[in-house]
Parts: sequence; structure tokens; C-alpha cells
Amino acid sequence: MIGRTVACFVLACALGACGFSEDPTPPDWTRVVAGEGYTCAITGDGTIKCSGDNQYGQLGAGDDVREATAFTNYDPATYTQLAGGRYHVCGLRADASLWCWGRNVEGELGVATETTLQRTAIQVPGRWIDVAAGATHTCAITDGHELECWGDNTYGNLGDGTTNSSKTPVMIGAAWKSVVAGYYSSCGIKDDGTTWCWGLNTYGAVGDGTTINRSAPVQVDETFTSLSLAWLHACGVRADGHLRCWGYNGNGQLGDGNVVPRSTPRAVGLDDAGWIKVSAGVRSTCGVRVDGTLSCWGADDVGQIGTSTAMSAVNTTPHDTPVTQVTDVALGGGHTCALATGGTEMVCGGSNGFGQLGDDKGGSALAPLMLDGTWDHLVAAGSTSTCARRDDGSLWCWGNNTYGQLGTDDSMSRQLPFQIATGEHRGIAVGALHTCELRGTQVWCWGYNVEYAAGDPSGGTRAPTLVASVTATQLSARYHTCAIPATQDGLQCWGRNSSGQLGRGDSATHTDITVINGGTTFSSIATGIAHTCATTAATGLSCWGDNAYGELGNGTNTASATAVPLATTGWSIVAAGALHTCGIRNGGMYCWGYNAAGQVGDGTLMAQNAPIAVGAETTWAYVSAGYIHTCATKLDHTLWCWGSNVRGQLGNGGGKDQGAPVQVGGADWDLVAAGDYHTCATKLDGTLWCWGANDSGQIGDGTAWHAGWIAR
Repeated sequence: MIGRTVACFVLACALGACGFSEDPTPPDWTRVVAGEGYTCAITGDGTIKCSGDNQYGQLGAGDDVREATAFTNYDPATYTQLAGGRYHVCGLRADASLWCWGRNVEGELGVATETTLQRTAIQVPGRWIDVAAGATHTCAITDGHELECWGDNTYGNLGDGTTNSSKTPVMIGAAWKSVVAGYYSSCGIKDDGTTWCWGLNTYGAVGDGTTINRSAPVQVDETFTSLSLAWLHACGVRADGHLRCWGYNGNGQLGDGNVVPRSTPRAVGLDDAGWIKVSAGVRSTCGVRVDGTLSCWGADDVGQIGTSTAMSAVNTTPHDTPVTQVTDVALGGGHTCALATGGTEMVCGGSNGFGQLGDDKGGSALAPLMLDGTWDHLVAAGSTSTCARRDDGSLWCWGNNTYGQLGTDDSMSRQLPFQIATGEHRGIAVGALHTCELRGTQVWCWGYNVEYAAGDPSGGTRAPTLVASVTATQLSARYHTCAIPATQDGLQCWGRNSSGQLGRGDSATHTDITVINGGTTFSSIATGIAHTCATTAATGLSCWGDNAYGELGNGTNTASATAVPLATTGWSIVAAGALHTCGIRNGGMYCWGYNAAGQVGDGTLMAQNAPIAVGAETTWAYVSAGYIHTCATKLDHTLWCWGSNVRGQLGNGGGKDQGAPVQVGGADWDLVAAGDYHTCATKLDGTLWCWGANDSGQIGDGTAWHAGWIAR
């Protein structure tokens, strides 16, 4: 299912200029839609092909495959129209029937069922002429031109004058011609040509000159022949060919030359005529000119609009792309697909972490992939980013960099290892949104500084910054950071403290760093989402913080803002996942806490509030806990993982959760680091291997996104 050979095709090749060839009779494409991490399109014969994320069944595959990396037909029916929501899809068939599939938590599929996801198409009764899918709601127009909506209505996005959600269609009114839906708002054109919008209006997406949420349609001053509505902004093409956009503009997605939100329609670019179609995405927008040329603006940080060689997150005016003869275009969460050359081929670019580009090269890696270079047995995996040390002592990081957690002094994510600093790199701890490292005994941190997690009183930084009040020999980080001081006296912790995880006896926010558990020498430290555990030099183990799932391991579910020692001794190392903990005691593996995916490793899915043995072996050497999975090595250098495998993070080539350890590869592993949904490990020969989720580039193989256009 997942091809891993990196092969990039620029648009010139895709259009035949350098010998690109596919099937001599490729299918025509008539319609394309894009969601958060998936793409679906109607082929020339009316069937649907989809690729990408399938967590909620949005591909309509009828099974529990987590993601698909090539466009595949799952529904033999004939469709004339598609609407792609965040995690659900709806389509009109040739007989005017309406069918929906995917996420149904809020009733967005429009049927009276308690099922929260639907993996195959289910019919919404009635006859319909238009449909639009938002994040958690859907709107459609009947063949009698009546507008009906259903699903979540928190912000008035259904338009019935209330904020009451509905799992079945509710009538909005008559005389409607077309409808579009954004994440939490909707717009439509009436039969008389007037434009109306309603729902979430924080940044002016309703277009009525205010930022007040509207639970019923309000008229927009201008009239449009076609509309598109995305996350927090909308765009429309007027009858005279001029293009207008309004709403959120933080990435320049309104195309008016700045990043200021607008609560009324604004001219795009030079306000030239000749536009015939527009498609709004989460952070970008694309429009089609009368000659079929595709122009785009807004975020291009992962190449989703193919307009900026610098991959800028802000492009405030339209840029022409090399894509021509465009008949349709769709923008998802971070990718774009367009039907080019008169609809005879589809070209896509941008995010590919779920395989949404359909080129059979993206998606998660179910088995270990070797990264280039020789590495020096130091690797750390965070939520969606990774750092490791090469054999020359240099430090390299890759993955998500939205908050500067890679230390590159910018916010550009990297899908290949990127050198960030020189110096004596002795230790590294990658948290959820920030990173800390040891240079000698100095502590340097960078990234998001929520509740002082990066230890920076100035508010956080995208470049490594010295935490002057701490010298340390070991670090651990998630939403808070803990260090074993160089003095070997107690611990120092800073950052989030909502459950007492700093161990200071309270749950207050602190902007200073002080020593806790003074007089005790600690040998290892581990930080979960809201709890902390540490082993002592005397082989004891103590934990503190949240204990809702028994993650403190003391036989209770009572939280504690101070250290609670376990009665047992013999502990050599401890690791904390999101809500579970594992440790090695006298060579044996023990785990406890949250266990819904089998991450405790005892063969059950029951939470455990005291340590429980994982098998009978007493030859374990090292353990690392991810969000809901665990990996560990034995003295014989074998590697074993267990727990959630939804993104392939166990590395055993499958996608099923495992409630007991399964072996990964042979007997040549050294150190392992488990992230949220990915894992990396070094081997004895100095090679570095990663696997699992790659939607942010965290496995470092260069397939998380494609900066440009590839043909399908």
C-alpha cells in the first residue's frame, strides 16, 4: 500500500514535455474535492476515486484501512457532484439521490443513526440538486430549490435561526440555487442571484461587515455567480468576472495584498476581470481564469499552491502557476489538486503525509526506513518532530516547526534532517511544541513557551536560547520540562503545571525554576502529558501529577502535586507516554496507566494503576513511551513495540494495535525513541531508522509533501 521510493515529477514532465507517460488512455476527470488529508474525484465515467486519510471512513472504502496512497475506486455508482468536508464526503448520483459517508459524530451525514463513522455511502432521503460539506455540518438543496442543513450548529452554521444541532435535515428556506460550506459557516446563492451567509463570523467570513456570529442567513452586499467557503474565509466570482474574498487573512488567503481580516468582500489582486472559478482552502486560495490558467495565493509552506520557490507561508497576491486548461480545483488542509489539460489529467501538490496526492509515495511508513548519513546513537522523538546527533557531533532536527520547535529560527517545517547548531550536544528532549538540549551541562531550549515550557521568561524563541538558571545531566520534555541537575541534588521542572506535574505542591503556573525533592539523587526522568516520574540512584521510583488512569502507579487514581514513591525498588529507567508509564525493574519490563490501545503491554485493554509485568523476560535494556504506544530494546539488541499501530508506529509492517510486544527487525538495534505516532531508532552500525506517521515530515524521508505539481 505504501510506496517509499522518492521520485518527484515537475509539472513540465507531467504535461509531457520530458517524456512523462502513463496509461495511453488515462481516464478523464470531471470533479475534484479535498478534505483535511484526503482527495476524492469523479472520473469521466462517473465513478469516484479517493486517496489519503481514512480515519473516519471518508474514502468510502468499506473497511478500516487507515490511509490509501493511490487513487482507488470504492463505489461503483455513478456520481455527478461531490462535496468534501473536513472528514466526510457527500455526493449526488445521476438519479438525484444524495449519499454521504465518513465522520458522523455531529450527525453531518444527515441520517438518524448513532453510528459515529460510516465507511460506505448511506442515503439521505429526497431528491437533490446541490450539496456542500463543512467541517461538521452539511447543507443541500432539493430539486424544489429548498435549502436544508444538518449536523453541528454550535455557531449557527445550519442557518435555521438557532444553535441547536440536528442529525437530520432542517429546513432553512425556499428559492435557493447553490450552497457552499466552510468549517463552521455556510453561504448560498438564491434564485434571484443574491448572496447570503451565516454561521461562525469571528473573522468576518459571513461578509456582513461585522464579526457577530449569525444563526440565520444575512445578505452580502455583492452578488456572485459562484462561491467557495473554507475554514474561516470565503471567495466569490461576480458576473462581470471580478473576484472578491473576505474573512480570515493571516496567510494572505484573501489575495488583497495584506494579512488583515476583512468582514466585507474585497478585491483580489489588481481587481482584473476574467475569473471564472475560485476554490478556498484552509490557508490558501486558487482561482481559474477564463483562459484556464490557475492562479493561487496564501500559504505555500508545504508547496500546496506551487507558487513560491521559498515555500512561503504568506503570499498576499495571486501568482500564476504553470497549470493550464483547468476545469476544476480543490484545496484541502495543506494540499491542492487541479483537473488540468481540459480534465484529462489531475495534478496535485502539497501535503502527502496521508497519501492524499495519490502518487503512491506518501503516507505513513509501516516498517523502518533508513535515513541518509551516519548517526551517533542519540535520537529523540516528540509529538510531530524528531532530533538526532550525527557521528561528527552535529545536531539535526526535522518535522513540524510551526512553533519553532526545530530551532531553525523560522517556522518552516522540514521533511529531511536539517542541521540546527554546532557545539557539544550531550542530550536532547523533544516535547510536544518545544525542544531542549544539553550542551555540556548547559540547557538550551526553543519553540513554543506555553506556561514557560521552554524556560524563557521573554516569551519563547525559534532559536536555541540558554536557560541560565539550570545546569543538568539529563532532560525530559512534553508540555513541561524536567532536568536532573548537574549537582545531582533533586530535580528541576518548569512549564505546564495544571495537575501538579512540576512536583511543587500546587497546580499554579510558575515562571521561575526551583529545585524539588532536594537531598535525593535521581538517575532517570520522564514527563507525560500531565505527570512526571523519576528513578533514584538508590533504585527507587516516584511519580507525581495527574493520576486519572493510574499513571502514577501507586495503586490509586488520586492525583498528587508532590512525589509519591512506589513501594518497590530495583528500578533502573522510567519512560512516560501521554497517560501511561513504563519502567525497567531488575531487568523486567513493567507498565501501568491508560491502556485503550494495549500500550501497557499486558494483553488487555484495561487501565492499570499499579505496575504490571510485560511478559516474564528479565533482559530488557531500554524503554521509550510514545503517545499511546511503547517501544523497548533488550540486552540482545532486539527491538520490541506494542500498543497503538494506527499509523504504523510499531514498525512491524502492519496496521493493527498490539497488546503485547512484537519484534521489529533483527538483533542489531541500539537506542529507540517513541514519538506521538512515529518511532525512530539507531542501530549498532550507526544507521538511523524511522517509521510511522509522516504528516509533518517527522520520519525524515522527504515524502511528507511535494513542493510543486505531480500528475496523476
